[in-house]
Amino acid sequence: MTPAFPITEARIVGLFVESVTYGINLVSFGFCLNALLGFGTKRKRINEINWPMTIISILIFVVSTLGICLAFWIVLRAFVFYAPSPSSALSDISYWALSAKVL
Repeated sequence: MTPAFPITEARIVGLFVESVTYGINLVSFGFCLNALLGFGTKRKRINEINWPMTIISILIFVVSTLGICLAFWIVLRAFVFYAPSPSSALSDISYWALSAKVL
């Protein structure tokens, strides 16, 4: 019996939703950097910048970028490079990328 929402469809839908939310994150990251670093009319001096908030914002952006790259690699590996079937590639929990994506 096949499940109502197979893992292959779930990964493709998940990649699409993650890509849309990454686009929203990209735009909000730009506004965040503008507010933190003061790119615009009033440029902040180096001692006026809130460094902990700036570093945390950049780290969150880097982690989300790595997450979308990892999701793309998982789907690409399953549907393009893996020979037997995509569902077996997506169910292989010993593969490092699937384990890292769960974390």
